[in-house]
This record gives sequence, C-alpha cells and structure tokens, in this order.
Amino acid sequence: MFKATLEKDYKWLADKLDKELSNLQSDKNSFPKRVSQIIKMQLDPLVHGFGEGTTFDENSPDDIAKTLGKTLRTLDVRCHQALNEPIRTPRRPLHVMIKGKMIQAEHLKVQPTPRGDNHTKEQDNLKTKNRELKKQVQELAKVKTENEKLADRVKKQRERLQECSKATRETKKLQEELERCKRENEQLKGKVDTLQEQFYT
Repeated sequence: MFKATLEKDYKWLADKLDKELSNLQSDKNSFPKRVSQIIKMQLDPLVHGFGEGTTFDENSPDDIAKTLGKTLRTLDVRCHQALNEPIRTPRRPLHVMIKGKMIQAEHLKVQPTPRGDNHTKEQDNLKTKNRELKKQVQELAKVKTENEKLADRVKKQRERLQECSKATRETKKLQEELERCKRENEQLKGKVDTLQEQFYT
C-alpha cells in the first residue's frame, strides 16, 4: 500500500524501493539500514539542508517508514510551494506541474513596469521560485544518479559475498580432506611399524 501511494507522485522512488526490496530479500537486516541511508544521505539534505535532518530508530521498520513518509510529505509541500501550486486531490505528478509552469513562463510576456509595482514584485518572486525549482530538479536528478550508483555497489558487494561463501565452503572441504589424509597416514604408519616388528622377530 505504501509503495502504491508513492507511485502516484514519486514513481522513481517507489521503483527504487521496490528494487532494493527485491535485491535485499535474502538479507532482511540490511534493508532497514539501506532505507535509513537513503533518508539520511539523500532525502534529509534535500528537504532540510546539509548538517540537519530527522532523528529516528534505524532498527525499527515502523519508525523508518513513518520518517520516510513524513519526509516525503514535507518534500511534496515544498515542491508545491516552490511552484506556487495548491495541493490537490488527486495529486498531479511533479514533472507535469513543472512542465506546466515552464509553458506558462514562456507565454507570459509582461511589459516592464516601474520598480515598486505589484506586478514587478510578483515577477521577482516568480523568478526566485523558478531558480529554486531548477535547483530542486537538479538535486532530484543527482539523488536519482546516486541511488543508481548505490544499487550497483550493493550488487557488487553481494557478488563478492557469494564468492567468499563459495571459497569458505571449498576451504572447509579441503580441511576435511586434509584431516582424512592425516588419519590414513597415521593408520599406514601403524601398519608399517607392525610389519617391521614382525619382520625382525
């Protein structure tokens, strides 16, 4: 249900969480830590700025889910504020709102008015919000790229872990074979000693 809710406005994040869940299904303990890293390293800087963020229990899936939901709601509100858009139900996807604002900006050609006029202030506010919006879009793209890199690193680490497990199993087999050879060697030595005694007697 949580992933289905995300897919309406944050499909890329829902896909990312779904992919992470599939990749880490065999190791349930590492999944909450992975989501915690996404919140701390990517969403918190985007919503609260660097050096600040939310505090939560990284070992509690319920706490992680609540924090993730709260952070996404804050991000949603910030995006709507930056675009000067009311929050509607059902929600409009972020990229649709951005495209609509860009089209409006291209078609709005307001004649310059004297400084201090309300229209001038609105234009200045719109320019500021547009700059903030572009910055947020760039940050979202950066987060998406970082997520892809992290997913690739997780995949490589999993492959290395599988190789280590295989090497451990082979080492164990060799140790067992070595012990077996030692036992056979001791038995053979005993037989040789017995034969030598019989020979000299």
